[in-house]
Amino acid sequence: MKKGSKIGFLLLLCVLGLCVLVFGDTIKGQLDNAQDDIPVPGEGELVCYENATYGFRFSLPETWKGYSVVEDKWSSSPDGTYSGPVIKIRHPSWTAEAPRQDIPIMVISLNQWSLLQEGKFNIGAAPVGPAELGRNNKWVFALPARYNYEFLEGYEEVEQILESDPLVTFDVPESGISTSPSLGGICLGDSPDKVLSVLGDAYKETTEPDEAGYFGEDLIVWRFESGIDVTLGQNSGKVLRVAATSPDFPTDLGVSAGDEAGTALTKYRALYEEVKSRHYDKVLEGWFLLDEQQVIILDFDASDGSLVNSELTPDSRVEQIILGYWAHFD
Repeated sequence: MKKGSKIGFLLLLCVLGLCVLVFGDTIKGQLDNAQDDIPVPGEGELVCYENATYGFRFSLPETWKGYSVVEDKWSSSPDGTYSGPVIKIRHPSWTAEAPRQDIPIMVISLNQWSLLQEGKFNIGAAPVGPAELGRNNKWVFALPARYNYEFLEGYEEVEQILESDPLVTFDVPESGISTSPSLGGICLGDSPDKVLSVLGDAYKETTEPDEAGYFGEDLIVWRFESGIDVTLGQNSGKVLRVAATSPDFPTDLGVSAGDEAGTALTKYRALYEEVKSRHYDKVLEGWFLLDEQQVIILDFDASDGSLVNSELTPDSRVEQIILGYWAHFD
């Protein structure tokens, strides 16, 4: 090869090499920019959702700023005996016409979770159960099985968020467990003075003989104009039963007359079991054993003369609440 040709060839190689370097840097920059457009949990500014009621925080990418929260419900299959809330964190771009993948978080009490693991009930038709995300002193937080089976837009992003362990739990007050069960601020065993200090003295008094022998003493009944009755033992002078028909007298769990069955039963089923009838092997819906002695009854038809509930629907409403000792009921 001639000397001039060699020089020309070398110059051509240099030019080609320079083009490759420039083209390569351009492609790399485009790829880097494209990668930056993908929201990565744990990088950049985070958005945090906190639920103080159940005790957890959930970290989200900045692209979820403006999210909304929708509360749904899970229930056991096939009878719905056990139920609880589902907190759905919803992307700000979600619309009814173009829904995106939600982040659903099931809230399950520790007692319910134990029963679920023992196979006492199922949730849904999937062969696998919910996947635990975390827990605190009262609740297990879980991801529903097959939550993304519809493959809605954004499901891959939700999977990526969940892989970053975004849920952090913290303990919540043990209200409803360590606090004595109450109705309208009155507990079983309270004195007459305590009742008067809480409810006032606008009542009418009647006496009732203990003909059936359930109480072991005759009774004094104070019927307050505000919609609550308090039964005291004539000899013991202690509160033996409380009954309320007014929404002004909630239980210690915040359930009042007028509440829907779906809400009221969920709150109690999360912490307590419904009792079985002494006469036949049937669970008494709405009757909850609070401890070895006390029972609370959510009566959804106070006009039928019976405290046994039947044909309940989620929108059935509590008409009467009774707090008493289990031994006093036949």
